[in-house]
Amino acid sequence: MAQSFIFINYEQALRFGHVAWGFALSDGNTYCWGSSDHLLRRPMTDIVALAKYSHVPPGGDIDFWCEQGSFEQMLESMSQGHHIQHQEIRYHINYHSYKKLHHDGGNPERALQELELIKAGGWSLLTNNCIDQTYRLLHAYGSASALVDPKLRFRSKRLYGGQEVKRLSTLLPRKWFAAARGEAFSLEQYKLRAKISGSTSACHNRQSQDRNSETIGSNEQDPSEQSNEKEAPELSIRAASGGKL
Repeated sequence: MAQSFIFINYEQALRFGHVAWGFALSDGNTYCWGSSDHLLRRPMTDIVALAKYSHVPPGGDIDFWCEQGSFEQMLESMSQGHHIQHQEIRYHINYHSYKKLHHDGGNPERALQELELIKAGGWSLLTNNCIDQTYRLLHAYGSASALVDPKLRFRSKRLYGGQEVKRLSTLLPRKWFAAARGEAFSLEQYKLRAKISGSTSACHNRQSQDRNSETIGSNEQDPSEQSNEKEAPELSIRAASGGKL
């Protein structure tokens, strides 16, 4: 059964948000999920580091990671984490909510191929960020009809499902998440399982980061997101192991 998902962390990028993805594999019981966290390791006042952060050439480190497991493992993995104890801990961003997208059919093989291209494809603040990469992956899977095409940010008239959308819905992770067609769910209940959840099969190691690292993205609070924002805890980190798909 074809299923795909987008996830949102409301606190990343100065509370502008960060999005990630997930989708069902061919057997219908196994899921693949992950993100390019691309965390800023230096203070926002470090202009040189900020400039380097805004563009990573193909083959550069973008803190890409992914995992495979059951549906429950996916939700636990995306919601939970361990606060950083020292710089050697590997982790990924935790997320606060997700949407199950509305679409017909899916092509997990194409999505897995696109996943490898994204991993090695670098990063660009305006043309290859978390929105662009999530859209590309889920477009390959077959669920682009449920998402606002981020390329619309460069057009004077932006239509989505027959209606004109604001440019912010193509630029800002919170707005992009809110505009997606699908059922929204909180991940709050899964955060409580952090101490008892089992490990999932990781396919890539995550880079160690400082606790106050931030991803660059953007958005402002949507009314539909207020309940999730109020409940959102401080950024927590999940330890993970390596191993390819």
